[in-house]
Amino acid sequence: EIGEAKKGAVIVIADIFGVASGRHKGICDELAEKGYYVIMPDLYHGDKCEFADLGTEKLPAFLKKWKTEAWQPDMDIVYKHLEEKKLAPKSIGMMGFCWGCWAIWHESARVGEKFAAGVNFHPSIAIEGVFGRKIDDLADKVKNPMLMCPCKGEPAEVLENGSGHKIMLKKDFGKACEFISFLDMQHGFVSQGDVSKKEIADNINKALDGAIAFLGKNVSM
Repeated sequence: EIGEAKKGAVIVIADIFGVASGRHKGICDELAEKGYYVIMPDLYHGDKCEFADLGTEKLPAFLKKWKTEAWQPDMDIVYKHLEEKKLAPKSIGMMGFCWGCWAIWHESARVGEKFAAGVNFHPSIAIEGVFGRKIDDLADKVKNPMLMCPCKGEPAEVLENGSGHKIMLKKDFGKACEFISFLDMQHGFVSQGDVSKKEIADNINKALDGAIAFLGKNVSM
């Protein structure tokens, strides 16, 4: 955890490579500098995937291990902690990376009243398929405005004007949902991309600037 809640709080949910990987902690620092109290729970309890696990049987095994029932009790602890800090749900946003976006959508469906909005970078909502479920069915249960930042290879359901977007547009918060698409960027670039490459660095800045603007419109003390 880091920062003071001058503008509110942000719960950051890491990708499958864990809270210590990539730029997760640096992004938390940036959010704190913008006036947010930031908390990043380790929902995998130290477990994580390695890049070498992609495309092997280890990935679906990891996803099945960390099903919703395995990590949602930890999220309830986070909400209680924020409540103890006198932070109202309207002052709480979420930011997820890949798997973390899937977690945000599930939390929105389960306890959407606990937070105001979610930021989704390279959203891996297709994880629903691992459990024999459909993305659109989960989209129908989402209760919060979402900023969606899909990139190369994302399923059609999570793209702008895709079926998931159209489902959300029908909701009372639909017009507050936004998209910043990065369809030329590799999946995972915001949290794991090589910032020494100008194109990646520029797009990371664009993504984070968009996220800050979205939080500013939807999260308030």
